[in-house]
Amino acid sequence: MKVIFEKEKLIAALIPAAAIAPNRNTNYILECVLLDCDTDEENVCRITAYDMEKGLRTSVECEILEKGCFALNSQNILQIVRSMPDGELLIEVDERCRAKISNGNVSFEIGAAQGENYPSLPLLAGDRNYTVPEYIFRSMINKTIFATSAADMGKAFSGILLKYENNTLTAVGCDRNMLAVAEYKTDETYPDSKIIIPARIMSELLKNVRDADEDMTIAIARKHVIFNVGGFTYFSRLIDDEYFNYGKILSFPSDIHVYVNCSDFRNSVDRASIVTEDKLGGKSKNSLVINYKTDKIEISSNSANGSVFDELPTSTENLAGEITFKYNCRYIMNVLRAIDETETVKISLSGPTMGMKITNGDHDTKEKVNYIFYVMPMSNVR
Repeated sequence: MKVIFEKEKLIAALIPAAAIAPNRNTNYILECVLLDCDTDEENVCRITAYDMEKGLRTSVECEILEKGCFALNSQNILQIVRSMPDGELLIEVDERCRAKISNGNVSFEIGAAQGENYPSLPLLAGDRNYTVPEYIFRSMINKTIFATSAADMGKAFSGILLKYENNTLTAVGCDRNMLAVAEYKTDETYPDSKIIIPARIMSELLKNVRDADEDMTIAIARKHVIFNVGGFTYFSRLIDDEYFNYGKILSFPSDIHVYVNCSDFRNSVDRASIVTEDKLGGKSKNSLVINYKTDKIEISSNSANGSVFDELPTSTENLAGEITFKYNCRYIMNVLRAIDETETVKISLSGPTMGMKITNGDHDTKEKVNYIFYVMPMSNVR
């Protein structure tokens, strides 16, 4: 194989590919990216990364002098290409599977593996296909991915529930302490579906989903999901589990409503986080006390690091007197970071053991993505 690449074009493909390929694996070839320069497309190299659970495929324009298909260690080839001078570079692999990467007076030599030894990919097509603007999908995932948890809390909680029904695309994340739901009403009609996608592939996908009005596609197969966005194809095995009935939590009536500016609320919680860390028994408890009154909320915290007090103006409905809750500061901060700071948020409260529900205060966000966040309190103070 003998191929000439433009350095910047090759790097743009290798960076997301190297993020997919594991750094260490008992099967060495999974640590590699596949450079396939023996396809039906003329002067195009198809680059693939796959770890048997998730993967990526993209294409790079190049000048193919000799066709071939070889796998190179993802981290090695990325570091080498990054270090090369700007301009064109040559990658050639000989019959001994030695790869030479050169540019002018600079050259490297590393080992390669035959492309035929690379694992076969799943069929990158689905029987249910959906189209959504990139900025909408980016907003939905940003509003839910932070609420996913580690796999030891249950497989379903380590992923994002993505479902489509009644002309609404919904994304859900939950870690048993907080729940995040994002909804988007579509103009098109698609078949109903409900899948759980691992959060790991969604994190990688977000790096290439732009805040733009361009469309991306989602294809769902029996065991896989495929995303096509900006010239990249991401795919992943689905989580085979049932998601819990999150609608039951959201169905509890909330009698008390508090309206507050998101930017002011976020800044206040951010200030409080400076002193909320309270180490007890080797564990950190980020406790934040919020006292709801008819015309304001008081935010305070006391810890070994000190104390903080702040108050913000609000408007309220059905609040007589005051009610105080203690929350995990980190949970509240994660929620507020996922909301546009120009918005007014609506905080809904019910019984003393129920959580804080945060929704769009004006129901008319510029993103057209409606959201519901639910955060369990650490305790009801009074």
